Amino acid sequence: MNILLLRIAAYFPKDIRVWRTVGSVQFLRHLVARKGSILRMTIHGEAISIRKGSPDLRVALTSLNGEFDLPASFLSREFEGVIVDAGGYIGTAAIAFSKLFPKSQVITVEPSLSNIEILRENVSGHRRIQVIHGALVGVQRPTVSLYNPGLREWGFTTSENHKGSESTNRMYEVPALRVSDLGVDVAEIGLLKMDIEGGEFEILTHDRENLSSIRVIVAELHERYVVGCKKTFSDFSQNRTVVKGSGEKFVSVAA
Repeated sequence: MNILLLRIAAYFPKDIRVWRTVGSVQFLRHLVARKGSILRMTIHGEAISIRKGSPDLRVALTSLNGEFDLPASFLSREFEGVIVDAGGYIGTAAIAFSKLFPKSQVITVEPSLSNIEILRENVSGHRRIQVIHGALVGVQRPTVSLYNPGLREWGFTTSENHKGSESTNRMYEVPALRVSDLGVDVAEIGLLKMDIEGGEFEILTHDRENLSSIRVIVAELHERYVVGCKKTFSDFSQNRTVVKGSGEKFVSVAA
């Protein structure tokens, strides 16, 4: 018991919102779970599987607590088109979009085999969410290499310009998909979210024609890993409205 109390005392000041959000029972279960174990937790009304010792819980708490309210405000809640979530991770962003736009189809794209296993489990109860294994790219090719630059499960990248994309960090090949390869008319896409660890640089550089037809683009710009992301985003958005979101997120909205 003394060991447990010490662990609680060490953890509690770091993130009091975890306790408040998930409740005491779930908090304690997560606290005592072994690293690498998978826990099923209810977060903001959603049953979510998370991996202890990974960023999963932090991501789930953020995604399901209004992270995408700003970009979503530029579309009608009655929007019946397609939302694309590139960099699906464990599926909580896709779930958030599905709840924000209850009449839309959400396509979530994730390259990591380990992440997509959890993602599929988390979205299994959401019939309007389609999961695609692959990586969104800007230049057409059959596959692209996935790298592990040492940024944990949420930091895998397909960008060869990423500071951590060395040959020794190469994981495996994954299907490469442009926006036009997702099985829907690009004109139907109302919102594209990109959190792809520097991969946004290639897409914003080489696939502008497709992106220009999408009303809302929200991108997490990883300038610290791929120099030029912010300038490329700015150049693409010259005739659009740009809004700064939280952290590294920027929203580009067509007039």
